Amino acid sequence: MAPPRLLLVPPLPLAIRRVLVLGASGGVGKQTVELLQEAGFLVRAAVKDPAKRTATQCDDVVVLDVTQYETLPAAFDGVDAVVIACATTDFSNPFSPALVEYNGTKNVV
Repeated sequence: MAPPRLLLVPPLPLAIRRVLVLGASGGVGKQTVELLQEAGFLVRAAVKDPAKRTATQCDDVVVLDVTQYETLPAAFDGVDAVVIACATTDFSNPFSPALVEYNGTKNVV
């Protein structure tokens, strides 16, 4: 029998019901989605690659690219909170981390 899982989601105000998880198909994003769902939140998963829509366990999935600002506004409709779990996976480009983590987060904020 597996040991009980610790719920690592910090307490959120009761008004928060729907959470947008950016980078939901990645390692940290998938775990974040799972923990939020276990805690009773409605989760909208955001993925960059349309082929990864089914990689999350969410019914509400949007495809967007945090480095392309124009893809973001529609994803925020109806959400109460946002979790940024985006990270680069393309290390062949030395500017990829700056593009995704820095510029992407700047676009979100």
